[in-house]
Amino acid sequence: MEVKIVSEIWVRPSSPTPTHLRHYRLSLLDQIIPVPIMPFIFFYKHDELISLNQQLELLKNKLSETLSDFYVLAGKIMEDDLTVDCKDDGVHYVEALVDCEMREFLARPDLLQMNKLVPSGDMLKGTHVANIQINVFKCGSLAIGLCISHKIIDGAGVGIFMNAWAAAARRSVDYSNPKPNFNSTSVFPAENPWLREVAATAAPSLNPGNFITKRLVFTSPCIEKLREEAAAGGCQRPTRVQVVSALLWKSHMRAFCKRQELKNEEKGITSWSSKSLLNHAVNLRPRTRAELPITDRTVGNMVWFATAVTQHSLAPDLGFLSGKISEAIAKIDTDFIDRLSGEEAEVKPAVLESLKDSITSVSSRIGFTSWCKLGFYDVDFGWGKPIWIGGLAVKAEAFFNVVVLIETRDGMGIEAWVTTDEPELEVMVSDPEIVRFALVDPSPLHEFS
Repeated sequence: MEVKIVSEIWVRPSSPTPTHLRHYRLSLLDQIIPVPIMPFIFFYKHDELISLNQQLELLKNKLSETLSDFYVLAGKIMEDDLTVDCKDDGVHYVEALVDCEMREFLARPDLLQMNKLVPSGDMLKGTHVANIQINVFKCGSLAIGLCISHKIIDGAGVGIFMNAWAAAARRSVDYSNPKPNFNSTSVFPAENPWLREVAATAAPSLNPGNFITKRLVFTSPCIEKLREEAAAGGCQRPTRVQVVSALLWKSHMRAFCKRQELKNEEKGITSWSSKSLLNHAVNLRPRTRAELPITDRTVGNMVWFATAVTQHSLAPDLGFLSGKISEAIAKIDTDFIDRLSGEEAEVKPAVLESLKDSITSVSSRIGFTSWCKLGFYDVDFGWGKPIWIGGLAVKAEAFFNVVVLIETRDGMGIEAWVTTDEPELEVMVSDPEIVRFALVDPSPLHEFS
């Protein structure tokens, strides 16, 4: 698949940002984010009722209007790496032509080729916050690629932004709906250097290897079977996200153990014991007490990381692992958030206590983030909702073990984008339980029906 850039401009807010909003400071929560960027791709079927030129002009003009409210996204990360200069430099906006039809590409989507549909952007200090690429396939179908700084916004914030942009394009803006707010810094300030030091210590380090990404798709009936099996031994019935996370954690542990046993045999080691760690991103918005000015319209990084640790095993119990994840997430409650938003004397112990497991020496770790129920499949610009949504695909000699969970278009299934070292991933995708419950890299073409 060849992608040819035909236009590059800067789209600026239609109304200038007020002087008192010129500098946006990163919050405590922004500073613990270990991954610098987030890529998204929204695929849209061709609509014969609207011309391509109309679509392209509408997207560009309505983005400009939307940026007046989302002014931080039109800013530039300053050299201190703690501040965004909101002087309306704009969003890097690219239009590109793709030399095939969308149906042809989606028949067997090459995840690495999909990276061509996302604008490049290192998102380091001194760079711009957001980049957008509008890709036009031969058939007239569109793919909107987004590369945005994770220092500034989380997945829920992207959902808020994309739905606001789409609503403006449909001319169906609900003016009774509160505007987005960027006030997380006032609730979770971070002016002290100790936090950056702690966050750097707790952040996962790049692992050497041959890291690749595969998609595992869990349908609704398979997820329900998983939930039943996890609860069969009297355990609490897990949520959809928790049980899929538990199964993938279980499979990753088994793959790690099998590789470790082979290494131990070569070295003559007959017994060993080690720990596996799971981090799971938790959205704080619904867990924040009403007295704090945090709502479902708060844009920024409103996440904390729940941590669960257990001994490695070739046969870990699904219900046990689901319970470990549930317990870890339950600790991120209203009381914990109150401590995070308090004075330094409260904040520092709360942070250190929460991150202590992340600092613990473990043999393997895997991180999870969920994009489910964030409204991604509601992003309708006037020519229908997206038929598929893609994320980050990796081929690298050093990376993290990470899983991104995205709901399927019907809202009932879950698509897991799993990135790990290739030998471990090959063991995972051939794991009998994975084979039983998931489809590996299936075509999304059924979404056209």
